[in-house]
Amino acid sequence: PWGIDTLCFSRGYDSQVADMRGLLDIPPEAAVLFSPRTVLPYYRIEAVVQAMGALRRRGVDARLVVAVGGSPDRRYLSSLRVLADQLAVTQRVVFIDRELTAPEMAVLYNMAVASVSVPRNDQLGSCVVEAMSCGSVPIVAPLEAYKTYLSDGDNALVVDGDNPEEIASAFERAVSDAALRERCRTSNPALVKANESWEVNSRKMEHLYRQLIAARKEPK
Repeated sequence: PWGIDTLCFSRGYDSQVADMRGLLDIPPEAAVLFSPRTVLPYYRIEAVVQAMGALRRRGVDARLVVAVGGSPDRRYLSSLRVLADQLAVTQRVVFIDRELTAPEMAVLYNMAVASVSVPRNDQLGSCVVEAMSCGSVPIVAPLEAYKTYLSDGDNALVVDGDNPEEIASAFERAVSDAALRERCRTSNPALVKANESWEVNSRKMEHLYRQLIAARKEPK
């Protein structure tokens, strides 16, 4: 894999996190769930919004931040806003309806107790790797690609992406399980640095290209 920029996607950003909370009107005591996937039905964002309804009923002080990204599906985005209103969680769900820079994404991962990715199918998406590198607890669907690095209850929480109650329960555990959070803050960044660093992997790729170029040169 090409990997990600581990210098950008890393633990830290404390002052920027405080600023981002202020910008998004998220109280310091509210636990944050981050949805970094583009707003499309394929990523089952509606189940994540519904999970916020479950968390509200359970009395959990939580906020969901949704990175809309470059979503072309404005009808789906509108339906999510309506859904949030129907569930009485409009004030608990923040849609960031613009393209975010890599540093902004890194701040949001650091702000979030957990980051959720529950597509119907996927490779090991960069969003998951970025969340891992920043130490946010990954809440993920039971996809084969995710098993490369993630194990349920160890360094991630695996849920049925069509079940909002499971997503809500996973987030509650991420909030309450300090040992799980600590594992995600230590082992996951180390996994990414060892296997998914753009700086390391791009050098390997450059070496492979140079070998191929050398092999194609005609003998003198």
